[in-house]
Amino acid sequence: MGWDISRFVDQNEIDNELLCAICQGVLENPMQTKCEHTFCHDCITKWLSASADGNANKTCPSDRRPLKASQLTKAPRVIRSFINRLIIRCKYYERGCAFIIRFENLPGLTEHENIECQLRKMEIIEAEKKDWERKAIQSQLQLVAEEKEKNRFKELYTASQLDVADLKKTCASLKRELQNKENHETEKARKIARLLGEKVREQEETTMKNLSQLKEQEETTMKNLSQLKEMRSKLETLEEVDRTLVRDNEHEEITIEGEHEEITIEETVEQIDTVLGSGICPVCLKKNSTHNKEL
Repeated sequence: MGWDISRFVDQNEIDNELLCAICQGVLENPMQTKCEHTFCHDCITKWLSASADGNANKTCPSDRRPLKASQLTKAPRVIRSFINRLIIRCKYYERGCAFIIRFENLPGLTEHENIECQLRKMEIIEAEKKDWERKAIQSQLQLVAEEKEKNRFKELYTASQLDVADLKKTCASLKRELQNKENHETEKARKIARLLGEKVREQEETTMKNLSQLKEQEETTMKNLSQLKEMRSKLETLEEVDRTLVRDNEHEEITIEGEHEEITIEETVEQIDTVLGSGICPVCLKKNSTHNKEL
């Protein structure tokens, strides 16, 4: 940044060539472009490094010609000489400091402003006083804030105590409700258990009756099985007797049939002889048959 033009005694003698086109102050560490425009070193460097939209500028601020940082050079000696001839005031001149010096003796100006200037010392004292006052005010504000915080906590504590009392009442009420519900559910469970017990006993009685009936049926079945076994034994005996009788009958039938066959054969022979005596063929039952000749 350039020097504030109001600090120079001979402001009317300051030519525009000694002013930075960017900051409008007297050139500080002047740099010149290839198009011979002069700017403060910091001003032109910031200009080329970035712009408002975040993109780097690549042109001269005065004529918009292409420009790179590597193309910057120190300003001509004549410009620096004109600047060094200017008379500059102490930065506390507005507060009454009458110290002036040529710009070429800039180190003397710096020494005066940092060490010798009484107004600077007063400024430091005033700054310290303001700082103390600021700290005192901050401390007072902090105390007030802490007091407010304490009061707020007291209010919250009081409210919490009331809330605790309400909570205790609510808990007691809920406890009673839960106890009542528990007693109701217990009584209900007892009734259900009693009914289930009665049903179980009824089922047990029914089951015992069914078992008794099953035992009676089993005894009856066993008796029937015993009778069946006796009947089967008798039946087997009868079948054996029947088989014996059948065998005996078969033998008698065979004997009778044999006798019958003997009678039948004799009768047949007699009949054949009769037929042959009559000249009739016993085969075709015709007289003078060829069968008779064969016989």
